[in-house]
Amino acid sequence: MIADLSDAAIYVNNFCKAEASAGGLKVLPSLLAEVWDFDSDVATTKIDPSKIFGKPIRAYYQGHPLPAGAAAGSVLIDAPAQRWRNYVERAPAEPKEVPPLPPERTNNNTDPAKDGHDSPSRTPPTAPGFMYTHHLIRDFMFLDAAAANQPASGAPPAVTPAVPQQFTIRFRPLDPAEATGLAEFTRGTGQHATNKHLLDRTSVSGAGAFSYLHDDVSFAVLLYELVDLQNDPVDGNSFSPNWFAVTVPEGITDFTNVVIYFHPTPGQAGYVDSDYASKSNGGIATHSNWKDLVGYIDRLGSQLAGAVKRANATPNQVAIVPLMRNSNVDGGSPVPGGAGVLPRQWYYIVNDILKDLPTRLPTL
Repeated sequence: MIADLSDAAIYVNNFCKAEASAGGLKVLPSLLAEVWDFDSDVATTKIDPSKIFGKPIRAYYQGHPLPAGAAAGSVLIDAPAQRWRNYVERAPAEPKEVPPLPPERTNNNTDPAKDGHDSPSRTPPTAPGFMYTHHLIRDFMFLDAAAANQPASGAPPAVTPAVPQQFTIRFRPLDPAEATGLAEFTRGTGQHATNKHLLDRTSVSGAGAFSYLHDDVSFAVLLYELVDLQNDPVDGNSFSPNWFAVTVPEGITDFTNVVIYFHPTPGQAGYVDSDYASKSNGGIATHSNWKDLVGYIDRLGSQLAGAVKRANATPNQVAIVPLMRNSNVDGGSPVPGGAGVLPRQWYYIVNDILKDLPTRLPTL
């Protein structure tokens, strides 16, 4: 699976196009099953069905139709503001989730225009605003997609990558104490058992208001950095993405069902490419700290674990979030179309992650 949130559709379109072009691996068309599109309909660049090899789309939109040309089997889950009217914000005395849910900030940045705040103090059944709804789709709808995901039948297709392996990965522990305020947005690497606010999937069908529940869920978060074949770290200024955040649910039975999830272009939230190699904010309080982006995998981990525990999802799904530079939209790769190193190396990177996971998980 490939998943995107908001304008991350531009990464998806460019990745697919470049992967199948000269200089790309050319294995994605036979391996991709579906694209999960979380509200790219509100972005300037939307999922382009012509770029994703005619694969079906599972779309979560605020009232727009499926994109023209969407393949047979595509599904639209209409998720406009009115369906979120019963969402209840955290009360001041209640503990915060990590990362925080709307309307609270979602990155470590002193610039209130860049820190992801939504308009607070809704009283249900008042429907949320436009961006507020956008962030609710981000935080809750992955559970439904994971629960709807069906294991493929038969043996995987045999593929022959058109480009040799250049990079591999190694595990990189992440302690939230590494950066000031980071603990608000990610628990770092390790096994996490926590109480989470989850979507009640039984409320997704139809057009009525969504409902919610709280439950204890367990999942693992891992982080991998890109290295060359001699195990030397790769410079993030020269090759990106070079960090990959990973999550698996408790009780995972196999490691064959991969979801590559693209976060939105980070510049809009104050992440600056000159800080990318150090994964910091460059010492500038109005820049976002790149380590905050690992919080995306915390979100996905809790929702994936919730899908397994509460919605009978098959426990074989691995979610991988490449931390993308802004320049990966158009540059950072000799393969036309951007997406950095992914068009020519993603298959090797993902396979090496999958090989490491079964031995790594017991040590977390």
